[in-house]
Order: sequence, then C-alpha cells, then structure tokens
Amino acid sequence: MNYNFLLSALFVFFIIVSGCKKDEPIESTEPKPGDFPKQLTQDNLDNRAFLSPDGKYIAFYSMRYTFNPEVAGINFELWIMNSDGFDQWRLVTLNSIYPQTKITFLYWSNDSKSMIVQIDDGYYNGRNSEIWSIAIDGKKTPLYAPNLRLQNVTYSPDRKKLAYLIQGPNPPNGSPVYKLYVSDPDFTDSVRIEKGLIDDYVWQGDSKGLIFSFYDRPNENYDLWKSKIDGTGKSRFSETSESEEYLSISSDGKYLAYYAEESVYITTSNKFAPKFVRNSGNGPGWIQNTNLLFLNDEHTDGNGSYWTEPSIINMDGTTVKKFSRGVIGFPFSSNGKYFVYTQDGNIWIDYLP
Repeated sequence: MNYNFLLSALFVFFIIVSGCKKDEPIESTEPKPGDFPKQLTQDNLDNRAFLSPDGKYIAFYSMRYTFNPEVAGINFELWIMNSDGFDQWRLVTLNSIYPQTKITFLYWSNDSKSMIVQIDDGYYNGRNSEIWSIAIDGKKTPLYAPNLRLQNVTYSPDRKKLAYLIQGPNPPNGSPVYKLYVSDPDFTDSVRIEKGLIDDYVWQGDSKGLIFSFYDRPNENYDLWKSKIDGTGKSRFSETSESEEYLSISSDGKYLAYYAEESVYITTSNKFAPKFVRNSGNGPGWIQNTNLLFLNDEHTDGNGSYWTEPSIINMDGTTVKKFSRGVIGFPFSSNGKYFVYTQDGNIWIDYLP
C-alpha cells in the first residue's frame, strides 16, 4: 500500500470535513450595554472631550497641572488618550506655543490623525487667534494667524474645503461684524461669502454651498440664507418673525435643525418647511449617521437658578436618553454609536445601540 498517498488523501479529507463543519459562534466585538457608561478619568479637573471620527482617541482639555484654587482664571492644556482611557498624555502645554496659550476650539481631521486647534492668547499679548494643526504624536504645524478672532472652523463633508467665521473690530456703538469665509484646508484660496451680523452656518450635504443665519434686516431678526462656496447664488431660505439660530445639518444633508424662540425645529434643507420638535431645548445637534438629535434642555427655578440637562431625542421630540445636570459634551464617533461627555470634571464614554 502507498502510505504517502493514503496520508495525503486523509489530509485532504480532513480539510474538506473541517471546511464543511458548522461555524463556531464568534464572540461579538460590539460593546455590551452593561459595559457603559464608562468613566475614563478620575482627576476631577478635565473639561470638554472630543472623540475622533474613528472612535480610537479622545482629545480633551485638562487643568491637572495648571489648576490654582487662588486664581479665578481657568487654564486648560490639551491632552489625548485612547478611547478606553489608557495612555493619557499632554499634546499642548500652557506655554508651549506662546505664553498663556488658551485653547478655544478643536476639530478632528477625517483620518483621526490630527486636529485643527484654535489658540487664543486670552488678550494678554496683543494677539487674537491662531490656527494650528496638532497631530496625535504631538507634532504642531501653524496654519493661519489672521490677528483676528476666528470661530467655528469646519470641514466640508467631502473634506476638500474649510469654512469659518472671523470676528472683526466692532464699530463704535455697533454690533459685532463677522465675515464668513470658505478656503482650502490650508487656509489659502479664501472666498468671502458674507459680511455682517452672522450667527452660525452649516455646510450643505453636497459640499457645494452653505446655509447661514444672517441678521439681514436691522432691528428685526436672523433669517436663513444659502450661498454657493464661491460666494455666488446667495438667496434667502427663510423669512419669519423669529430668529433661526444654532444650526445643525443631518449627515445625509436632508434635514436642518435649528433653535428659535426657545424651541427646536427641523426643516428639510431644500425647502423651508419648519416642524416643531421640542421646546426648552438649546443647541440642537445631529448625531452622525442617525435620525437622532442631542440638545440641552433648559431649566430654571423660582430662585433664579439656571441649568441645563442634555438629552438625546428622536426627530419627533421623544426622549431616547436623558442625562443629569452638569453634563458637558456629546461629540460622537462617525458611526454615531459612541459618544463622550464630561461630568463633575471627569470624562465618560457611552454607547448608543
């Protein structure tokens, strides 16, 4: 008998049988509801957490090394950690860029490898704002120094452009003047979209235009306007007796949420058709790739105290999840499942099935 042939045949038979064997159950890598919410820091000195789009990193402000109970001013440094809470390290120290660095804005890049960070001098050194790219390995690259106050720097959905507001010098006895710009990601080839009293803006879903809240009629109110990214094609989108502010657009670009007269509304983005969602909810924001919104419910008592309680809601206003007072945050991962927040000076991560 040819034993080599027999062994080969048995080996082939074993492979075939193994291949036909019913798959063993594989433990899911999805988090279990009982695992969340999960506290990630314990120093009671952290504030404002920002989850990277891929869900792997959390950037956050911390005053662990800068807290001074005898000084009224709060000085935060920029830290980063893995989303499981491990490997926490400082990216930007208080004086690492220039004296009295003050971080006022952070926006993750789409590849989760760096952040656009706004640095203000806190009016100490005669400067205003600078924009830096801060990589997760700590590399710092200056991008823009307009010597003016920048606000709300955001990428277009296709990541090919940036939009931002610049606050100019206030005229004597007048309201602040803002300029809305679109530029390349390195702040070159900038185009001014509008100038005046601009409250907020969002990108349209196709990255070809903006919707912005503009106080276009003196002593009246903010209305919504649209514009192409080259500054042409400007047209009024809403015309109401209320002010449409605090804008947020859904991931697919189909719906726009906004705040007006202490209430939250939703409209389709191609035609202004407002639908009431909820009252006493400030700052609505869409959760990526979902039909859910997060907002801050406002509360007062008879003694003049004021506080907010964040909630996650459906488009019809029903509550999905409610949080206690003192919670700050809600940056979500790009799949809309994970979100981070700060409570009592510590950072938490939670999961939304």
